[in-house]
Amino acid sequence: MSKVYRCSRCGYEEKFWSGIGKLYPQIYDERVEKAKSGEYGEELARLFAEIPDGWLDISYKTYVCPECGSYVHTNTLDFYESEYTGPVHQIRRVPKCETCGCERVRTDMDTAEIPPALKCPKCGGEMKYFTEIMID
Repeated sequence: MSKVYRCSRCGYEEKFWSGIGKLYPQIYDERVEKAKSGEYGEELARLFAEIPDGWLDISYKTYVCPECGSYVHTNTLDFYESEYTGPVHQIRRVPKCETCGCERVRTDMDTAEIPPALKCPKCGGEMKYFTEIMID
């Protein structure tokens, strides 16, 4: 599923995917191999060495700057002992805001009752919820 936001000023649209879809098994295996090899950092590689059957959450999350409203939409890398337990460790791969240098805040666009104040990357206008798209 995807939520679509549209700029109220220029009409620019952005899709915020919550899942990966039919390619999930392939993408999941690729991300786990990268994590085990250390490509996502030593800490995640160490966790997989200690708990080889650990589970990696690779769902998409949106990270919003609380100061200027800029955002980035990327995979989360939360590590779990198994698919059915709480996170053992949340790996923070969130880049700082390029505009003002603040730390972005993770926002779940699927469950957020009040969406964050997103700014359009094209014109700086306000991005507002427009529609949802179901794929797969």
